[in-house]
Amino acid sequence: MTKFLFFTLVLFLNSLLAFADGSFLFKSDLLPILQSEKILGEHFLSSYDFSESGSASRLGNMVNPNLAGARVGPYCISGKLKGSEGQFNLKITIDTNVIYFDSNGKVSTIEKATKITETFKSFTVEKQ
Repeated sequence: MTKFLFFTLVLFLNSLLAFADGSFLFKSDLLPILQSEKILGEHFLSSYDFSESGSASRLGNMVNPNLAGARVGPYCISGKLKGSEGQFNLKITIDTNVIYFDSNGKVSTIEKATKITETFKSFTVEKQ
């Protein structure tokens, strides 16, 4: 029984090293992705105000040491209708298209990638 619990704990901790949540900043991390899709991005940005930071998936060292710590979608952030008063009362989730590139600039797998490019794919809005 002790070996089973130890093995389960090791697997759980190993999975945390692969993908974990990490914080991001709206202006430097998410805004450029939203602006990558002109029509959808403009509509989205003109409709909502956003908090300064949120959370996203963070690549771990076990997935790819070159990209360890990098954030990828989906991105979750608090928001509210543009210009509305009061606190952020919406949970906004932004899905992205993620493309991985190797050191030669060719499309690659996540394990062999040295660079990530993301574009705005879709979003959902929920009450908090």
